[in-house]
Amino acid sequence: MQLHFEFLTLALLIFHNYKFMKKYLFLVLPVLLLSCGESKQEKSDEKAAVMADSITKSENTLQALIDANIHNQPEIDTAFLGFTFGMTKKQAIDHYNELVKGKKLIKDERNHYVYPMAFELVKAKAAIAPEFNNDKLYKISLVIMPDQEDATNETVYLQAAATYMKKYSDYKMFKEANALDGSNHAYHFIKNNLQIFLHENVDGAVAEYINMPVAEEMKKQDNTTADSSKAQTKKDI
Repeated sequence: MQLHFEFLTLALLIFHNYKFMKKYLFLVLPVLLLSCGESKQEKSDEKAAVMADSITKSENTLQALIDANIHNQPEIDTAFLGFTFGMTKKQAIDHYNELVKGKKLIKDERNHYVYPMAFELVKAKAAIAPEFNNDKLYKISLVIMPDQEDATNETVYLQAAATYMKKYSDYKMFKEANALDGSNHAYHFIKNNLQIFLHENVDGAVAEYINMPVAEEMKKQDNTTADSSKAQTKKDI
């Protein structure tokens, strides 16, 4: 700030003395512009540092919440719509077919089977995506999309968030900025081994039902593999 003030004073003095203005103006302006540029860069760097620090704290807080609940009893095995953690792929397929027969899942206009949902203000539909580890179901995701002409992804997400917060009010909740739209929030509902992660992506609202012990073990294995690959790369080069 002192540097800026000194150069600004010099510039004003030069402008008051026209004889010297042309002689020194070309020297003063570059310094002023450079100083302003450095100030903007400093502010940008400070902002980036604050954002990075915020993200780190958020991750640590979420991880602390997971660690505090992951081994609590009793274990919750129900994921969604009768799917249970630990199901084999064959059992999950058989259960899926039963849901189709019982008309819990119906075909949409694209001939995909979806689960019809009705929130307070909007109708929606959810595509179901199971994930397995060692042939056992550990995660099931719902991609929730509008199912009426005047509804938007935004409306569906806000309605889903309100519904989930009400239903899982007895769960521990962690709230963070949504990766797709920072004006909205993403939510983690945690109880014992179950984590429900509600957030947005380009396809719509996403609700992930996760068996945390398995997911955390997979994360550790991935980190170990990544560290090993980095070490090998450093050795090879």
